[in-house]
Amino acid sequence: MSCLFSVADTFIILRDADERVFRVNFRVTDGDAFSSALANPSTEQFKIRARGYREKLNLVFRRSHLRPAFLKTDVLALDGRVGEDLIVHFNLHFDARRMAVDVPDLIQVRNQIP
Repeated sequence: MSCLFSVADTFIILRDADERVFRVNFRVTDGDAFSSALANPSTEQFKIRARGYREKLNLVFRRSHLRPAFLKTDVLALDGRVGEDLIVHFNLHFDARRMAVDVPDLIQVRNQIP
């Protein structure tokens, strides 16, 4: 599977100031495609596909140098044009008390993905 990974320049602080949340997306350019059923988060197709991407992302970050601070991934949306590239929108959650994580750290992890 080939993908292009994009990280937002800013992070979002939710309820707890000790948690950093980054809004991220990537485009799957080979090996998966968007379908209209994926646009609705309540469909079984969305739930299955989102779970698969969430598990893969969790594995990548649990194996990275950011592991001490990594908390979880939330897949927010899947979009694209029917039959074309799939875009996965997600949040990455980190414990700011354990490690200072910033955009360059996420880019370093991205660059290590084969």
